[in-house]
Amino acid sequence: MAAGTTTKSGTDRLRDAERVGDMIADVMQSRWPAWSIDTLLTHPHDAIRMAQEVCGRMGRRATEQAVHEICRIALNRRKHGDLQRDKH
Repeated sequence: MAAGTTTKSGTDRLRDAERVGDMIADVMQSRWPAWSIDTLLTHPHDAIRMAQEVCGRMGRRATEQAVHEICRIALNRRKHGDLQRDKH
C-alpha cells in the first residue's frame, strides 16, 4: 500500500452500503414510486439514472464502476427484503 493511503474497514464499507441503500430507496420513492427494484433494474436507462442520482447525492462521479456498485447494492438490498420486489 502506498504511503498516505488507507483502506476502509469492513465496518466502514457496511455503513457506506447501508447509506447507499437508503439513498436508493429514497430515489426510487421519489422518482419511481410504483416500481419495484426488479422493474427498475430491468430498465437499464432508468437504473443508470437512479445510480447517477445516488452518486450526485454522495458528491461522487457516476463512473461505470460506481453505477455497477450501486446496482449491486440494490440487488443485495432486494435479496434481504429491504426493497420492494415484484409479486409472483
